[in-house]
Amino acid sequence: MRGIRGADLACYQEARQANFRTTFRAFLSSHVQDLNKVVHNGDRDTPVVNLRGERIFNSWSEIFEQQRMADVPIYSFNRRNVFIHSAWPEKRVWHGSDSNGMRSESGYCDAWRSDSPSQFGRASSIRRGLPLLNGSHDAECSREFIVLCIEVLFLHEFKT
Repeated sequence: MRGIRGADLACYQEARQANFRTTFRAFLSSHVQDLNKVVHNGDRDTPVVNLRGERIFNSWSEIFEQQRMADVPIYSFNRRNVFIHSAWPEKRVWHGSDSNGMRSESGYCDAWRSDSPSQFGRASSIRRGLPLLNGSHDAECSREFIVLCIEVLFLHEFKT
């Protein structure tokens, strides 16, 4: 992934190619940021939706309260449903955190720079109707799991 900045850059570039003009970041914790802090505090009550605007969670905070995802698809920027598309044979997401969104001390593949089978990162199975951080576990960094991108809106800046 070339580090957290490389993952964020990939999200940004893919979003731009899909004609989004807002900022997207990788759904990953790092050695300096917990996953639950990726979205600004003022925006944590904003609903989490897929690319078609279908609600996945009522708020960002619900992800870390182990609330179940709605039974709607999650799409890649090229509109593929990650739950069923063969581009992602293993339905797991990298995140580097525990179920509360706190970064794992050693669970982020050497700051998301390693693809070595001897290093580990935290990941979870992803299934509709289950919590997003369900069954968080260590996985070899050589695995090719899904990296989710999240839109960072900063709604507090748009309020008048």
